[in-house]
Amino acid sequence: MSYLETDSPEKLKEYTADDLKSAAQNEGIAVTAKFLDKILEGLLSGLSSEYDGQGAVVLIDEYDAPVARHIGTPELAVANAQVLHGFYTGLKTSIKHIRFAFVTGVTRFALTALDSGPNHFYDLSLVPEYAGICGFAVSEFDTSFQDRMAETLKALVNTGQMESSSQASDLLAVILDWYDGYNWLGPEQVLNPYSILRFFEKVL
Repeated sequence: MSYLETDSPEKLKEYTADDLKSAAQNEGIAVTAKFLDKILEGLLSGLSSEYDGQGAVVLIDEYDAPVARHIGTPELAVANAQVLHGFYTGLKTSIKHIRFAFVTGVTRFALTALDSGPNHFYDLSLVPEYAGICGFAVSEFDTSFQDRMAETLKALVNTGQMESSSQASDLLAVILDWYDGYNWLGPEQVLNPYSILRFFEKVL
């Protein structure tokens, strides 16, 4: 949602509709509806039928961007939220065509209809069992990044940025000093994937 044109509700509606129709066209699905919820419903119905009725998978990142981006301009934020209401309501009417839906965002907005529209969603935001779902968990560094940590440590030692006696735990402490991460009520500290991968890329 962050890539959509959001300077006016009209543009938001037009860009969203164009994206949905483009996705439908790429799959050979004919969608002639004019309203966002019906366009989305047609796309999801077509995808489900195309794949033997298994249901479509819906992934939406930054669902709140068109509203949060204009939080300082209340009238525009509310107008964009009303557009999104129509879009997200389409998820509710298409529930029989959806196998799995995962929606992420920073801010909670009831106006987007994620609360009042597709009421089959389960909010994971503050569920401790899912605290490590969005990012690299610090506990994963000993296993998932073992080789990369060793290579990075060697590179930093060679350039004099770390002592020759430094261990992987010392490097992890440096990483956590720069990227302190985040968590949602759980014990697991999580780091932004993009930041960590860029760090490794730059050092090596």
